[in-house]
This record gives sequence, structure tokens and C-alpha cells, in this order.
Amino acid sequence: MALFCLEHCRGCALRAECPVQLGKKGGYLRYSAQGIRLAERRIYQESAAFREKYRWRAGSEGTHSHLKWDTGAGRLRVRGFAAVRYCVTLKALGLNILRVTSAQIARLKAESASIKGILSKISTFLRAKKRSRTFPSLIVASFTQFRLSKSVCLQWASLNFLPNHLL
Repeated sequence: MALFCLEHCRGCALRAECPVQLGKKGGYLRYSAQGIRLAERRIYQESAAFREKYRWRAGSEGTHSHLKWDTGAGRLRVRGFAAVRYCVTLKALGLNILRVTSAQIARLKAESASIKGILSKISTFLRAKKRSRTFPSLIVASFTQFRLSKSVCLQWASLNFLPNHLL
């Protein structure tokens, strides 16, 4: 406990924000060892060093959660260090297989969507080419909107899909 002069505390401009409690003999600030440890820990948690150290743990928590819930590693039906290590290794391998599979599915979906977009653009171009002689201006507008790569444009130019001034 810390004791402060009563006259100083009463005349202080920061009295409303101060944790000191006024008593008969002076202003008292009560604290405990646990309160000091908590205050020091909270100050440390705001530092850049703590954030740098903690980010690795925060990054692995999601993996541990998936390992527990997706593969059932929360409850193993074996006993002994060697058997537990073997089961957890197999479950981690299974989790990696699940993640690779979901990444491949997402990649294939994205490629499928881009191929569908390209095919719809081609069909629009071909329909416009049949209808009108202002075909190059439509291609310029569509290709700048779709942002196809130079190699795709060169391939399509060889098939007479693109005018030469786009290349």
C-alpha cells in the first residue's frame, strides 16, 4: 500500500482519473503482487516483441483445431507414447491430404470459371463478327475489360480472332 499527502491529492487536477482513494490521513493506493504481475503482463502484451513471438502460436491454433475436429485427434483410442505418436502422425498426414484436396478443388473451380468466361467471350465475339463489320472495336473493349495475357492474345491472333493493332 502507498500513502500520499492528503493536500496534494485534493488539489490535483487529475483527481477524477486517479486510482488513489482518499482516507482520513491521506490518499491510499492499494495493490497486490498479483495486480503488479497482471499490470506488467498487460504492458508486455502490448509490445512488438510479444506480438512477434505470439503470432507463431496464433498461426498454429487453426491447424490444431482442424487436427482435432476434422480427424478426431481429440480422442485417441490407443495408449502409450509410441502408439499415440503413430496415430497423431497418421492423422496429421490425413489432414494434409484433406487440405491438398480442397486446394486442388478450389484451383479447378477457379480455372473452370475462367475457362467459362473465356468461352463466353469467344462466343460473343463470333456472334458479333457474324452480325457486324465493327467487330474490332467490340474486341478492343472486351479484351481490355477481361485483361487477357499477351500470350493468349498472340494465340488468338494466329487464329484470326484478334486484329493486329491489339498486339
